[in-house]
Amino acid sequence: SGTVQVTAQYGEVVSEMSTLTLQLNVLYVDDSFTTGIGTGEKISPFITITEAITQAKVIGATEIRVATGVYTESLVIDENISLSGGYTAAYDGTEWTRTSINPDLTTIQAPLNVDKAILYTNGVGKSTLLEGFTVIGGNDSTLVNSSAINCIASSPTIQNNKIYGGNSDIISYGINLQSSSSVIQNNTISGGLADGTGGGSDNHAILCQSSSNPIIQNNTIIGVDGGENSYRIKLEGSSHAKITGNFISFGTNK
Repeated sequence: SGTVQVTAQYGEVVSEMSTLTLQLNVLYVDDSFTTGIGTGEKISPFITITEAITQAKVIGATEIRVATGVYTESLVIDENISLSGGYTAAYDGTEWTRTSINPDLTTIQAPLNVDKAILYTNGVGKSTLLEGFTVIGGNDSTLVNSSAINCIASSPTIQNNKIYGGNSDIISYGINLQSSSSVIQNNTISGGLADGTGGGSDNHAILCQSSSNPIIQNNTIIGVDGGENSYRIKLEGSSHAKITGNFISFGTNK
């Protein structure tokens, strides 16, 4: 836990300030919140996930709960901060609810001309969870590469999501692992877009590089139809993977 001070200014009286001290382990995000400046509380959520990540690092929060909506952002997660989506917001102080984990309700989509939706780095570990989102990488044919999720020397647990690499000129990845031992389970993963298309000749649902050693289990893994060098799961650079219980379709397998 930690402490953050939020200062609000009222009207035109610039000399009078009100300070509120919060004790938070969990931060909240709702893109439809319109009442004042969000503080990350249930009654006053942030409107972007980026704001919540920034504040979580300041106060030591380890979980961010995200309400239903579409969040056009490119996230960098370099500490052990879990994200969970699909919540129904409540501004009266009661708990936000999530009756089931439905990734269709909350989307994280890379902004225009940005190649990735989420980057994990700096040794993020398996206790860090990503759950309950549709994640879409860059969707712009002028991009050389696009990816939904990049894990660089980090190993988050990625589960119960729909993950689409996007569309680019050459290479699209659903999940790109470099020196990563991530647990990837119960997701739908594609190197392209949700409709089965994707730009470029190299479109990989999961690419394992640089001695990665992930666990890949119980996923639906979809190769992009039409990419001549597209793979459902591609292992290279001394990488290994434990692959069990997945449904794999389309593309070339390696």
